[in-house]
Amino acid sequence: MKLYLLVSSFLNCAGTALLAVSVLVAGRRNPRNRLFSLLLLNISLWSAFYWLWRMSVSAEWAWLYTRALMSAAVFIPVTVFHFISRLVSERYDSVVALGYGIAGASVFANLGGWVVDRVEYGPEYGFWPMAGPLFPALLTFFGMYALGGVWLAWKHSRRGDGPEVRQMRYFLVAVVVGYIGGATNFPQWFGVPIPPLGNGLIFVYAAMMAHAIIKYRLPAVSIDLAKGFVYSGLVLTLAVFYVVVVAGGSYLVGTPLAPLEFLRQFLASILVTGSALWLAPKLRAEADRVMEQTLLKGRYLHRTQLRELSNRIFSITDEERIFSEAAAGIVRSLHVDRAAIFFRGEIQSGYARRAALGFKNDSVPVILDDSHPLVLLLQAQKTTIVYQRDEMPAGRATATIDTLRAEFGFEALVPILGHQTLLGFLMLGRPRRDGFFDDLDLSLVETIAVQIGLAVRSRQLERKANQTESLISLGTLAAGLAHELRNPLVSIKTFSSLLKEHGNDPEFQQGFLQVMDRDINRIGAIVESVAAFAESHQVAFAPVDLREVLRSVGEITADERRKAAVGLTSPRDAPTMVQGNFGQLVQVFLNLVQNATHALEERPAPRIGVTWREEAAGPSRWLRVELEDNGQGIDPQVAPRIIDPFFTTKATGGNGARRGMGLGLAIVKRIIDGHRGQIGVDSQPGKGTRFTVLLPVPESDPEPSA
Repeated sequence: MKLYLLVSSFLNCAGTALLAVSVLVAGRRNPRNRLFSLLLLNISLWSAFYWLWRMSVSAEWAWLYTRALMSAAVFIPVTVFHFISRLVSERYDSVVALGYGIAGASVFANLGGWVVDRVEYGPEYGFWPMAGPLFPALLTFFGMYALGGVWLAWKHSRRGDGPEVRQMRYFLVAVVVGYIGGATNFPQWFGVPIPPLGNGLIFVYAAMMAHAIIKYRLPAVSIDLAKGFVYSGLVLTLAVFYVVVVAGGSYLVGTPLAPLEFLRQFLASILVTGSALWLAPKLRAEADRVMEQTLLKGRYLHRTQLRELSNRIFSITDEERIFSEAAAGIVRSLHVDRAAIFFRGEIQSGYARRAALGFKNDSVPVILDDSHPLVLLLQAQKTTIVYQRDEMPAGRATATIDTLRAEFGFEALVPILGHQTLLGFLMLGRPRRDGFFDDLDLSLVETIAVQIGLAVRSRQLERKANQTESLISLGTLAAGLAHELRNPLVSIKTFSSLLKEHGNDPEFQQGFLQVMDRDINRIGAIVESVAAFAESHQVAFAPVDLREVLRSVGEITADERRKAAVGLTSPRDAPTMVQGNFGQLVQVFLNLVQNATHALEERPAPRIGVTWREEAAGPSRWLRVELEDNGQGIDPQVAPRIIDPFFTTKATGGNGARRGMGLGLAIVKRIIDGHRGQIGVDSQPGKGTRFTVLLPVPESDPEPSA
């Protein structure tokens, strides 16, 4: 019996202290956590003095420790009653204050010997205390608050079913077990020969209370506590094995261990084994691996699934799939009975239901407008809301949440935020496994909510970018059409204005007809090309003689080049056939020649030279055309942007020689891409610019293609 009381009191002390620290660390700011930790520390302190009492070798020390343990014990029933009243959200402030006052007064009475009169020695139990004159009154005080706590737990354990009710049932059983265990210590105080066999139930009581807290309210600490219990089990197992070996060896050699020596060996082995386990990282890593694959496999698995879902969401391109897969993944991973996602659309007023699983009879509306109480609550809170009645503050917020929960049946609301703006929210039902949400699980779900917001907003921005690009393309085509039509229309208008004055001149008539024929054909080709771009299909390709293209370009730019004194040279005998569209190729080289002409203004000896040569690249043949000028070159800072639509270094609009809209090279690039060719530029400021165009050479027996 002595050994049993020593070991049980030591385990009570160490175990309750571990539980107290774990629960306090898990929620230092939660008053309920602090109160429960205080209860466990009282039990741990009582157990510590109990162990010291059992280790005493004199009556003086035994009497001192029994008075000390009673000073800690008197606070236990009051703290239990206080804790349970807070847990069930019933306020008994005056009763609690009275209890703490009586407990404090009994400590002073205990110091004077009114509670523990003396200790007597017996062969079976050693030094055992005898009750003082106030001890019966103290037991009555114990009983009143103990029964009060049991009554509160019993009352709330009968309210239907659910996590809160199941938690109360755990507490009810735990409190009864704890009080029975503690009560077996007191008959001996009055000389009643009932052994204190229930002392070991104290740790069972504390463990059951902690389990109820962990299972239903503090799941985040459950893994840490589970590890703590597993490690403690390993330490105790190894320590027992060591002591059994030592005791067995001592027995075989004829010197069996005395009880106190046995206990010292046991405690020393716990210390050594615990230190070894803590300092051996490989052993700890292996223990973690075993636990993850066995005891904690389910919890780690569903968290892995949530992390994978969070990573996968952003890679989904379809917006509807983002919502459907997120809802299905959360239901599957968290084992919730229902889940819905609401999100504000680009043009919608309100939050539309984008996914819903587990809701019956359309209990969740298709859209919630901005004035709905649930939306207003989330817009005000902007944080995750978990329905826990005992933690809700009193007032309108609690009533609102109760009403909304009754309407929708949710257990948690997770906002989807963007720059502190409510984009949407997740509505989650009750987890089937535990009944309450784990802090880490909620953190992962919040990450998923962030990913949903980012992914959907990215898809919306992509759509807007595509729409903007389409509008830019449309604007480019329209502006490009105006840009390309201006020159032929100006020449036609010029000749038309001279028609009255020189209309009878045969030479003028001949020139006018040539200009009209040339520019009308050019306008037709431009319109055809732009229409082909707008309809997103290729124009007809055929073998084209590059010399004819450059001849047309030379005629079109003749007046402009003559004014700038710019010559245009090209080879006569080199291969010239390319596969393409004549009108579009005229556009390409017309833009390049005009740009070069503008760059040669006020340059000495201005010239533009065009050369080409045929070259092979694999099975295909290409004509490399190089158009080079000796102009002022391109500023390196703007060179990367010269092909961007609407980017120009010229003055835009007007009729001056330097006018430009930044569309010429953009059109050139698009035409060359349509010919499956390539274009490049090499420029040196102050020395000139060379454009290189690579065009396909027609096959020996070409067939026009569309």
